[in-house]
Amino acid sequence: MSYFVAPQELRDLAYRYALAVDRRDVTMILSVFTEDGLLRNLDDHPLQYSGVEGFGRMMHDMAMFEKTMHCVFNQSFERAADATVTGITYCLASHLLRGAEPIKVDMGIIYHDRYRHTNNEWRYAERRIQVLWVERNPVQYLSARVTSLDDAFQDPVAAAQRARDRA
Repeated sequence: MSYFVAPQELRDLAYRYALAVDRRDVTMILSVFTEDGLLRNLDDHPLQYSGVEGFGRMMHDMAMFEKTMHCVFNQSFERAADATVTGITYCLASHLLRGAEPIKVDMGIIYHDRYRHTNNEWRYAERRIQVLWVERNPVQYLSARVTSLDDAFQDPVAAAQRARDRA
């Protein structure tokens, strides 16, 4: 394999994937995978999604989180002699668990991707998830529950408590 300078369209798949997951948008997630595209874990964990039904189930499974934020970082691509393109994408994915006392679950992730160019566009043929670490921390609500910027910038913990008291 040799290093491959990828077109922006190939890089944008990771951003569109992240946006689709964060919005729970089945139509958008389907638009980044080939018709037979597959998302699964790199290890033996049984996580696997494919097709309309599978990605619909994925979005249903994501409902356990109140919100998510997938941040895409480093990307690298290679092209094999047979023109197969593969790559890796680094991601920090934050997941806010539902509840009165919200918990943020951060995952350090490397996606191992295989791409296919069909119908004049790039899509994922396969996306494998490698979770490097998981970190859990309590968080305070701010954006949806703070009533003024003064509250947010002076003492965010106290502002969140005042917002809860007002609710």
